[in-house]
Amino acid sequence: MKTIFTLLILSCITLGIGILAPTMQTEPRLNINNGDYTEIMNILFPEEFKTSSFSILQGITHMWNTDSKGIASLIFAFSIIFPVFKILALWIASLNLCESKCPGKTLNLVEKLGKFSMIDVFVISVLIVTIKGLPGGSQIHGDWGLYVFAFSVLLSMIAGFLLTKKATKLETQTN
Repeated sequence: MKTIFTLLILSCITLGIGILAPTMQTEPRLNINNGDYTEIMNILFPEEFKTSSFSILQGITHMWNTDSKGIASLIFAFSIIFPVFKILALWIASLNLCESKCPGKTLNLVEKLGKFSMIDVFVISVLIVTIKGLPGGSQIHGDWGLYVFAFSVLLSMIAGFLLTKKATKLETQTN
């Protein structure tokens, strides 16, 4: 059980860091007809052509403030609410298992929430691919916060797997 609790603690820490850390970096460029006009545009429009980093929370806030409330709500649900509830459900299931109680219902909830675990990483990946495909040469890169966030999801998945394995073992011993 120490391993599961350690994984859950690390998952909580990395989730918090992953939500607040830079997740992607945008680098606006303007390349037209084999000419790079980025420097000129940078002089004329410095705010629009500066490199910027966004955390998941900053991205959600930016979308909310620019009237993309629906997308902001979806990303908030999948990036913050679902991972928090999943980790909370894993904690409850682990505590039940420590008391030799069967965590069946809680583990079922974790399995249902687990399907949505990597959806936000998928959204960021699609965004990166989409921006790279736009004309003009703008660049977008995943930043270190994306990897920390993905690591948090993996840690919670491993904890869930180990917890299910222990719960199954407990059920077979009691039957």
